[in-house]
Amino acid sequence: MKISEINWGDDSAEKDPNLLNYFVTPTTIKRLDSQNKSLIVGRKGSGKSALLKKLNDTYSQNKSIIPISIKPSFNAIKNILSDQALVNNFGEEVFFQYAWMRLLFYKAVVAFGDSSQGKYVKNSFEFARNLAKKDQLTSPDILEVVADLFTKIQVKAGKLGDLGINIEKDLKVLSDVPQYMFHTNNIIEKTDVKIIFLIDDLDHLWDNSRTSNNLLLGLLSCCNTMQAFSSNIHLFIAMREDVYKILLRDTQHSDKYRNIENIRWDRENLKQILDERIIYNFKENGAYLNGEPFKNVFPDQVGGIETIEWMIQRTLERPRELLQLARIYSEKNDSITPSKKILRRVEHTYSDWKLDDLCNEYMYQYPGLRTFFSYWKKSLEEIIFFFTRNQFDDIFLKIMACCEPNETWLYKIKNEVDSSGLLSILFEIGFIGDVVHSNGTKHIIYSMNSPHKPSFQNCAIHPCFIKSMTLTGPPIEFTEC
Repeated sequence: MKISEINWGDDSAEKDPNLLNYFVTPTTIKRLDSQNKSLIVGRKGSGKSALLKKLNDTYSQNKSIIPISIKPSFNAIKNILSDQALVNNFGEEVFFQYAWMRLLFYKAVVAFGDSSQGKYVKNSFEFARNLAKKDQLTSPDILEVVADLFTKIQVKAGKLGDLGINIEKDLKVLSDVPQYMFHTNNIIEKTDVKIIFLIDDLDHLWDNSRTSNNLLLGLLSCCNTMQAFSSNIHLFIAMREDVYKILLRDTQHSDKYRNIENIRWDRENLKQILDERIIYNFKENGAYLNGEPFKNVFPDQVGGIETIEWMIQRTLERPRELLQLARIYSEKNDSITPSKKILRRVEHTYSDWKLDDLCNEYMYQYPGLRTFFSYWKKSLEEIIFFFTRNQFDDIFLKIMACCEPNETWLYKIKNEVDSSGLLSILFEIGFIGDVVHSNGTKHIIYSMNSPHKPSFQNCAIHPCFIKSMTLTGPPIEFTEC
């Protein structure tokens, strides 16, 4: 088959109908399946949604488990965050904690009601079944639950702060949580069925505002409360790594949220992601695979480096990026023969995409990043890919000389001549790596590799972004840690 005919799947796991046919099972699955962790943390495109989709499929085949998928809609969250009366008077963590509890316990009872249809039911089962019938006509989401609780508090007290020292007691009653807890507990005791919530798409909830942070912190508090309520309830919450770190800085209870599953991919797993998709495509097209799947599609080497290594170096070690690079290459290759020339040619387009993606990923922490990088390119006659700390101080002064920042974070850095602060940000987002010496060899450590406190004595721009910063050749290659 032609290489251009390969379908690598959708960038979004939830939109890929074939994902489970070529899903690569990481060791993460085994740890998550023990249900000792609730938070699944990873950078954008690291495979969080794919993991939840796999878990949902696995649990759906177990009669003693009811999986419930929760994905807040963008419009629902947008409406919550844009309601100024709610934001100003109700946007606290405790308010959202009970809103989430109301929604999730409601969903649990409805799930029990769905599973008991056609049976003789009474008491809590009857309540659950009637609720399930009602839910088929009108199923509330987080917006409706928040709006209902908001209205009830307004009627009782005016605003959240006016509930006084009985705030949690009143919230519990006003949210109707006790009745749903009661029926959930009754059914669990009689059936020993386990409810597992799989909560995803939380990016829609977050714009780094105080209210959006409290909305997520409320969910984390809800998670702890519900799992303490019953060992037959478990929540999996997928969350972006940068959002998770900000939330921990915003709460006094960060110690409660340290036990996370942090998604990391090694070289073999990343290659296997490509291999499995190649095998699937060749099989679906009735084509013959000659030896190693990867080598049927990609050249052996690029620039003297093994191709898979070259490709991984040009990603931030996330599956989505590797698949995007594979897709842009294969779409340009209308033959059956791998081509290093085409792979080299598409690198610039791919690099531009990745710089845009990076700026979008951090748009709420560091707005205006794209403009900042344009200043960087504009201020230097030649981009330096590998630089010492002294060289960066010179680069910093040149960038700031032509930079007229409108954003607070960049204005502060320019005003305070804080080159160290800028280096820390560039390392945090993955744009640069810290070069270290070990056993006579230079290694580059990036923020997504492992916990590391950079010295910034020597730094290097990540190969992923080099082409987007200039049209000239590649940097010196170092070994990544």
